[in-house]
Amino acid sequence: MTPCELASKISNLPNRAPITAELTSLLRNPDPNDSAGIKLPNRKKQWLGWLGTYEEPKYYRRKDSIRTAQFVYNHLLAPEMVLWLGEVSGVSEAVVRNAKKAACSVQPNPATRCAAIRKIIPWKIIEYRLNKPTVDDSVPTGREQIESFIPRSLTKDCVYTIVEGSQLDRLFEDGLEVHREERRPWVTAEKMFYDARAANKYLPVLFGDAAHCSRLLYWGLLTDVHVQNGATSFSVDRLRKIRGKHKTQELVLRSSEKNIAPNFIRPYAICMTPKFLNQKDVERHSWPLSSPARMGRRMAPQHA
Repeated sequence: MTPCELASKISNLPNRAPITAELTSLLRNPDPNDSAGIKLPNRKKQWLGWLGTYEEPKYYRRKDSIRTAQFVYNHLLAPEMVLWLGEVSGVSEAVVRNAKKAACSVQPNPATRCAAIRKIIPWKIIEYRLNKPTVDDSVPTGREQIESFIPRSLTKDCVYTIVEGSQLDRLFEDGLEVHREERRPWVTAEKMFYDARAANKYLPVLFGDAAHCSRLLYWGLLTDVHVQNGATSFSVDRLRKIRGKHKTQELVLRSSEKNIAPNFIRPYAICMTPKFLNQKDVERHSWPLSSPARMGRRMAPQHA
């Protein structure tokens, strides 16, 4: 993405960003009881003005005007502008608040504050959110939109993990989106997720029974994943029963191209997508992955 393309996307974003406004107030006046009279800058105009200068190499002593949008984001020394872009582009409120908290907990200078924000909201997340299709909030979301979605194919690789079978059964019966947290960094899965989005494909997640690791029970489509501080939070659109009786040992590890061993007890692995996953289940019953509304309940985290 070029700076010009980023400017075009920003021009369609809202200016209002309450969490960024909170950060601005804190940085300008640390006393929360004395915030009256603080005028909040128009961050959207700031971004558009800043990006416009990248078309003119003479500004700010720039010797090379051929820069990418990622370069601009990673070298910006204005923490409120960095946080604003994450907030208005659709990064979840919890992540934005974590980034704001991180910016306030480091050394009080622009470089360290921006680095703290970018550690939680890296460019790949910004780029994904900016390129993500938007859905009108007035249009029904959830099951009402299923039929209008364009079918996507599955990626050639998948994620394997384990959850207590009884929890999976309840979620399957409810037909709700799965939200889960793991105390392991799914770094590879996160990269695969964004690569899949760029290729307009679905990344499947297969669930085995934590009590009987040789049993494969359900599968779903990864809708979100975020790695932070050595842990991972992720969401799956809903659970689908794996047809027939299939064992974990049928899965082939991507790294070794060998089947999972009978004594394999790791709670996370990258495997080749098995042929027994039914593409028709994706085409007929997938949830709208670009819906701004999230439905479902949160599962209690399993600590591996």
